[in-house]
Amino acid sequence: MPMAYTTCMAMSGNGVRIYIFQIAPTVLFGAARGAAMPGTAVRATGLWARRPRVTTMLASASLELLYHSIIILNLHTTVHINMYIILVYLRALIIVNYVAGKNNMSFDIRKHEIELKYNAKDITINSFQKFCEVLRPKDYKNVSSWDTYYSGDVEGVDFDFIRHRQDVPSQLTVKEKLNEKNNNQRIEVDLLLDSSTNEEDVQRFCERLGFTYNFKVFKSCYIYWYDQIDLVYYIVYDEEMKEKGRFIEIEARKDKFFNSAEEAWSLVTEWEKKLSYFGITPNHRIHKSQWEMNRR
Repeated sequence: MPMAYTTCMAMSGNGVRIYIFQIAPTVLFGAARGAAMPGTAVRATGLWARRPRVTTMLASASLELLYHSIIILNLHTTVHINMYIILVYLRALIIVNYVAGKNNMSFDIRKHEIELKYNAKDITINSFQKFCEVLRPKDYKNVSSWDTYYSGDVEGVDFDFIRHRQDVPSQLTVKEKLNEKNNNQRIEVDLLLDSSTNEEDVQRFCERLGFTYNFKVFKSCYIYWYDQIDLVYYIVYDEEMKEKGRFIEIEARKDKFFNSAEEAWSLVTEWEKKLSYFGITPNHRIHKSQWEMNRR
């Protein structure tokens, strides 16, 4: 039986790939006349599949068709047909499938920081703790540690500081702002360190990357965890242990699942309304980070 072989040159993140499909010629002639191709069976890279499956396969690989031609073969003649109509049709299906698949990709909160911060100089620890207990937290912890900040202006790097938190375990953190006007949502990557890693090792490592010591603060934190949110009251001290400020934060939990950044942000702002108990409103949001408030 005569068969048609369609060659697609496609682009992907790994470079250019060539795909060869095998389609019944009667279907091709119908499509050339502008007819639809319902139920077309297509053979791609040795696997039989229905047309939607093939377009989904292409879309999921983020493929972009650049060239498309058909050669129809039989026992007596070879005919070359420009299949522009099929190209447009497949291209549309690929875009639709790709966009649908991309929209369904889950949001990874582990790589983000979504939070709101407020000045708590007029709010006592006791009143905050009583407030949090009424909301029935899942867990509570009081932790304290030194945060050392290393600054740098390295070409091609999207962050300007590295933070070393000397907690247990200690960790290195980099943050990238997504909005220059505030720090409500940032890219945040934490790297846990081995217990044997000391501050001198971290400093030498940061210096090799082009980041040098800038400042150090001590933080005492009172953390309450709820289903998908945590509330934190913390006090910041300078290197001489003089109090620099008190703050309250609402943050989307990194160990929970969110479908999107919008979903996490909606939950954070919903919890912000609960803080009206202390007279806190959206107008009280602090837009600067500890790095921006203390860097030299």
